[in-house]
Amino acid sequence: MTAGLVLVVVAVASGGGAWVATAAPAAVVLGAAAVRSAYRGPVPWDVPMIATPAGALPTGLVLHQLKGPDLVVLGTLPLAVAVVVGVASPVLVGLQVGCAVGAVLWAAHVRRMV
Repeated sequence: MTAGLVLVVVAVASGGGAWVATAAPAAVVLGAAAVRSAYRGPVPWDVPMIATPAGALPTGLVLHQLKGPDLVVLGTLPLAVAVVVGVASPVLVGLQVGCAVGAVLWAAHVRRMV
């Protein structure tokens, strides 16, 4: 809710119509990523560790913490392209809506823990 409000306020302040149509589905992606983060499950400690100069890196913990932010990065790519280009075209709006639908479906898929 808060992400949607902030994105819509910024979109209205920066130019209106097409930006609001791009920012609103991006807010849905952020909400879906929050749901995906909430259903992470336990940390898989049985995966191998990576040796680095700073010490061992637990890959299971890293993979565990990436659930949620991975959806944000993938789901807001059309918004990022629109920001870099400076124009929220109808094609980018359509891609953002498609990403929002995909993000909701991806976040809704929760594996049952037995």
